[in-house]
Amino acid sequence: MDYGTFSQIEQRVQQSAFADGKIGVISTSSGHFSGSQVAQLLGHFPHASDQIKALRAMQPRVWSLTCNDVKTILDKFSFASDKITALDIAVRSITDPGNKFVILDSFSFQSDKERARSLLEGSGGAGMPPQSTGGFPPPSGFPPSGGFPGQTYPPQSQSSAAYPPPMGGMFPGNPSADMTMAAGQAMGQMMGATMGTMNAMASGMQAGMMGYPPPAAGGFPPVGSSYPPPGGPPPPGSGYPPGSAYPPGGSAYPPPPGSGYPPPF
Repeated sequence: MDYGTFSQIEQRVQQSAFADGKIGVISTSSGHFSGSQVAQLLGHFPHASDQIKALRAMQPRVWSLTCNDVKTILDKFSFASDKITALDIAVRSITDPGNKFVILDSFSFQSDKERARSLLEGSGGAGMPPQSTGGFPPPSGFPPSGGFPGQTYPPQSQSSAAYPPPMGGMFPGNPSADMTMAAGQAMGQMMGATMGTMNAMASGMQAGMMGYPPPAAGGFPPVGSSYPPPGGPPPPGSGYPPGSAYPPGGSAYPPPPGSGYPPPF
């Protein structure tokens, strides 16, 4: 983070009367912190519990830390237990684990040194890129040229597939997921076609049962009109249905009761 931006954040932290307000300023700010900037902000918190909260808020946006940076941070704490907690938060960003003796010197008792050593060795000493608040990957220039010691980029734990993943498909880099999605879509299309056919058959059966006049090209009613047209149905001999009289046989319309029309359901 550049000096001007950090100065503005530090000023707002100083102006906040309560620890929660100070932490809120840090959490809502943007940019990445260096090790010295982290230590400087921790100096504005009088209690170790609040310092730990502030350190947790800054950790995802901390630039890579050297062991000297971590020692400077640990020196802000008075008790070994708080130092161990702070080390547990910061250890993932250490990029020079070969200098861990600098951190171990921050502890007076052998038991505390062993606890610190266990954290340092358990981290793998590879460092961790900070989590970008503006998306992945982090801003240009990070990771440093050549990457972090002992680390490939991106970390192999994220994916065993090629990086960046191949383009195409809804699930890039996972062809089996794409195949599953394609099969599901094909099945959905088949079901839709089947339902369409069944609906058409049902409509045809219903039309036959109700006695609707059969459709005929060029017949009646024309597209967009209503049936029967205003004034009643076509008169007998009008040519509807084509080639026959309507109603058939010159019978009355509608047919009298008992004539079998409409057909029983």
